[in-house]
Amino acid sequence: YGGGAAGLLMALAALSRDAKPYILEINPDKLKKSKAFRRETGIEDVSNDMQFDVAINAASSIETLTDGISRVKKGGTFCIYSGFTGDSSVSSKLLNEIHYRQLTLIGAYGCKSNQMKEALDILDKYQSQVRLLIEEIINLEQVPEALERVLSGHVFKYVVEFNK
Repeated sequence: YGGGAAGLLMALAALSRDAKPYILEINPDKLKKSKAFRRETGIEDVSNDMQFDVAINAASSIETLTDGISRVKKGGTFCIYSGFTGDSSVSSKLLNEIHYRQLTLIGAYGCKSNQMKEALDILDKYQSQVRLLIEEIINLEQVPEALERVLSGHVFKYVVEFNK
């Protein structure tokens, strides 16, 4: 869930482990923006009622949890990667879905040094595809303005070159 930079990189990590990742993104602009990356990696977007063995949220909307739980196959896993915004409650109906369908709900936060090494290896292996997520190479003085654009959710990534 989530077709921003984090969701696309998460899908790339799944692909590197021979999984078949899909992106579920409700913003058509993000889908359009990620088209070249998805074409190069073979990662497809999904808008139907497809079911998954594992679902991971890389978006802060609570709907990623509620919809995600409904799409996870019996005995499957939902991973909360992104925290949620707002002060939403989780319904007992959703908790019953987890219970009766024997789903696993896990949280992921931070990483260990071996996971960081694996992430760097993935970035190295898929350099040409990852470059498609870089909006612009900027200098240090451009960072405040770039951060505003990043927080708006309309851009993927910037690279800051300190001697530019």
